[in-house]
Amino acid sequence: MALLGGADVDGDIICLTNQKEIIEDSYGGLPVMYETRKAPKCKIIESELYKVDLKGFNTKVGFLTNLSTTMYAMLPKFQEDSKEHNEILRRLKQCRKEQGSIIDATKGLDIKPIPTHWTNWTKITDNMSEKELEIANFNNSILIDKRPQFMQHLYPNYGKEYRQYCIDYDLLAQAKFKLFLDELLTKDFPELDNEQKVFVEEFHKYNPLLNTSCEVNNISNYMQKEIKEISTGAKLLWSKEMIEPMKKQNIGEWDDKKSDTIISLHNKYKSGKRSFGSITNQDGGRLQTIEQYNKAIRQEALKMSDNLGELAYYAIAICYISLEHDNKDFCWSVFSDGIIENLIDNANEKIFEVPFLDNNGDIEYLGKKYKRKEIKIHVEEEYGFL
Repeated sequence: MALLGGADVDGDIICLTNQKEIIEDSYGGLPVMYETRKAPKCKIIESELYKVDLKGFNTKVGFLTNLSTTMYAMLPKFQEDSKEHNEILRRLKQCRKEQGSIIDATKGLDIKPIPTHWTNWTKITDNMSEKELEIANFNNSILIDKRPQFMQHLYPNYGKEYRQYCIDYDLLAQAKFKLFLDELLTKDFPELDNEQKVFVEEFHKYNPLLNTSCEVNNISNYMQKEIKEISTGAKLLWSKEMIEPMKKQNIGEWDDKKSDTIISLHNKYKSGKRSFGSITNQDGGRLQTIEQYNKAIRQEALKMSDNLGELAYYAIAICYISLEHDNKDFCWSVFSDGIIENLIDNANEKIFEVPFLDNNGDIEYLGKKYKRKEIKIHVEEEYGFL
């Protein structure tokens, strides 16, 4: 129970894994344990149980765990066994204890406030003693005044502030050095001249987010790089030869009215996804899932034509040709059945290659191997697939 963070066998869910990366890179050490206080015994009055739930609202547990996350990101800034490194570790252990206390506060227990010198700058004054000055400078050196850089993807306000910060410094880098910010940051530090070194140091110093080599920052940076490469590569993949099989053939002349209707539904779909929580159905109730929203848009399109393949044809023409740089969610989320119908209709033979799990396969994806195998689709009735 100690290794599970003080679990108390009351139904908490735990995760067991034999994944070697997690086992090999586990931090180790003894678990943080402390003497817990028990809530005073009292008679349970069912009509007053809601008061216990109310005590769990607006707690500082989220703020405290964010402080802990930040301190983990601060560790790479300091040498192991340094005074700063050891103090951060001590504070992390204290956070572990206080986190449990905040959760237990619903039982009526008191909790300690978070020390102000952890997050607030200690002002240096002339009347400080030498010891007070030393303590103040030390606390300021490990001040928790930023959040790790990966949190820009968790909190929109952090992301917006960081993006604007990078835009400003990028413009400044181009004006001063005729270089993009990325070019300066990716160069080896010794290759930079003195003015460029000062510029890079100031960029990191005033960065609103903490860009250290902590584990989650490293994972986030790696994923961002990979996603960027995938998205760049995906843009180069689409060609006329790949798009044509998804379009229905022999549907007659292009119908501007149908095209305009699909464009209108496309715009409505994108706008609705951005404000999904406020969308209601015909009865005035809120939609619970995005699948329900996809179906609602599809039903509107079917009022114009009951031929899904034809509707998919116009959706493909809009998303892949007219709006080639737009995402393809509208096509595949709303008209996927129609696209599949068109693919099968346009195939010379009803034989397709599909990747199947295979330990000896030549395709690797997310740690598993796959191999292409041919499958034959039997069309029993019109678009009845087996």
